[in-house]
Amino acid sequence: MLKKIYLLIIINLTLILSNCSPLRNVYTLHGQIDLFDKSEKLILNYSNKNDIIKILGETTVKDPIENKIWYYSEVVQLTSIYGKKKTLKNNLLVVKFDDNGVLKNKKFYNIDELNNLDFDSAKTESLGVNNSIIKSILKSSKKRIENQSKKLDK
Repeated sequence: MLKKIYLLIIINLTLILSNCSPLRNVYTLHGQIDLFDKSEKLILNYSNKNDIIKILGETTVKDPIENKIWYYSEVVQLTSIYGKKKTLKNNLLVVKFDDNGVLKNKKFYNIDELNNLDFDSAKTESLGVNNSIIKSILKSSKKRIENQSKKLDK
């Protein structure tokens, strides 16, 4: 009788635990599927924004100022049964438009090109609080408040 109860408990635990964790690799996709194939359908100096929306759908990243640059991405990740993630695809399509909304340029970056992008090492000098009159005013105001709080504590 006791062996049957143990066997029943082991079977139940096995079923419960096997349903909690996948026993296979899991693929996840973020963005567009088959981005390169879809980008080949875009024709320079002919396709417009509406054509691109029909082919690729709405983009999530647009140039916030002039709306002339759109970005599409495709990221495919493999999650192993142990939870380790590996990126299989990481593609980016940058499309640029002219003033009339006609496609002027498209650039496709794959995972290797994205890993080898050179970034500008020049630093932008801040025009803000760092070395300004505002900083000195705020600093003196902070000192006055600290001195007042010390006087009140005594």
